Amino acid sequence: MDKQRMPQERVSARRRKHVKEDTASSCGSKNRDGSGTGGFHGSQSSEGCERRACTFNRTGRGPRTRPEEGRQASETNTPLTGRACSPAPPSREHGMFGLPHAIAAGRKMKQACIRFYAELNDFLQPERRGRMTAYSFDVSGSVKDMIEALGVPHTEVDVILVNGKSVDFSYRVRDKDRISVYPAFESIDVAPMIRLKRQSPGEKRFVLDTHLGRLAAYLRMLGFDTIYRNDCPDEDLAQIASREGRILLTRDQGLLKRNLVTRGYCVRATLPREQVAEIVERFALAKQIIPFQRCVHCNALLQPAAKESVVHRLLPETRIHFEEFYICPACLRIYWKGSHYRRMSRLIENLRTGSPQQQEEKRPGA
Repeated sequence: MDKQRMPQERVSARRRKHVKEDTASSCGSKNRDGSGTGGFHGSQSSEGCERRACTFNRTGRGPRTRPEEGRQASETNTPLTGRACSPAPPSREHGMFGLPHAIAAGRKMKQACIRFYAELNDFLQPERRGRMTAYSFDVSGSVKDMIEALGVPHTEVDVILVNGKSVDFSYRVRDKDRISVYPAFESIDVAPMIRLKRQSPGEKRFVLDTHLGRLAAYLRMLGFDTIYRNDCPDEDLAQIASREGRILLTRDQGLLKRNLVTRGYCVRATLPREQVAEIVERFALAKQIIPFQRCVHCNALLQPAAKESVVHRLLPETRIHFEEFYICPACLRIYWKGSHYRRMSRLIENLRTGSPQQQEEKRPGA
C-alpha cells in the first residue's frame, strides 16, 4: 500500500465512524424503565425566544445543548393563527440539529407544534411555558414519547388534542401536527374526549416515594390507605402502584415516566403541610377524610383497647386524665386524645374547609 495514502485513509475511516455514530443517535433509545425518547430529536422554539439545536438526554428530563450550537435563527412563529411554524436554516458546519451536513442535506426534517396547559407548564423551561412550541424531528414516534421528551410525565396528562381531535398516547406524530396537551379536568365536562387518566370514583389509595415520609404520616392520619417505606426501590414502587391500583406520589419525574405507572402525581410543594393540602385539593379528598383510624407509623387500622390492658404502659399523668385508648395490632403503639389530637383536629378542619395552612408543627404521632 502506498505510504502517502495511509494518513488520508485513516482520516476517512474516522469520518465514516462519526457519520455512523451520528446516524445511530437519530434513531431514538429506550431507557431501562421502558420510557425512551421514541426517536425524537430536534429543537424547540417559541415566539420571541432563541432557537437552539439540541438533543435529549437518556432520562428525557430536559435538553442538552451542544457547545458548538445554539445559534440564533430568524423565524416567524405564529402559534395561534394556524400557519405552520417554519424551521430554522441548517448550520453550514453541522447541518440540521447537530447531524453532519452531508446527512441532513438529504433529509427533510418534520415539524409539529405543541402547547401544554395549566399546571403542565410546571415541568417546562420558562421560555416554553404558556405558548405554542415548534418541535422538529426526523423519526416519527408516539405523542407520549414527545411529551415525555419535553419533560412532562405521562401520568400528569389527561387529554390530548391533535388538530382539534382527541387522541391517546399511541398516536404517531406527523409533520405539521398541532398538539394541545391538558391536565386532569375537575370542573369541565370532557366526556366526548378520550380520558387518559384512569378514573376511580371510590376510595383513593396511595404509595409514596422514599422522600415523602411525613406526607405519608399525614395521609394515614386522615384515614387514607398509604404504603410507605424509606428503603423501597423505584422498581418496587412502580410494581406496587401497578399491581394494587394505587396512586404513586413522588417528586421524581423520572419515576412517573415508567411504563408500569398509570396513575401518579408529581408533588410540587416541599413542606409537608403544604404537600398534604396540595394532595387533598388535587384529588378532591376533603369529603373522604375519616381521621384517626389508622396507625401513622405502619398504616394498620387501629382497634379500641381497654384501659386495663394498656395501663401498665402509660405515664402517670396519662393514667389519671384519659380513659379512651386505641392500639395498633401491627406495631402495638397506643393512641389517645391528648394535646396532639387537638392540634391535628385543627389541621383537619382547615383541610376540609380549604383554609390556608399554618406554620409547620411536629409530625403526626410525634
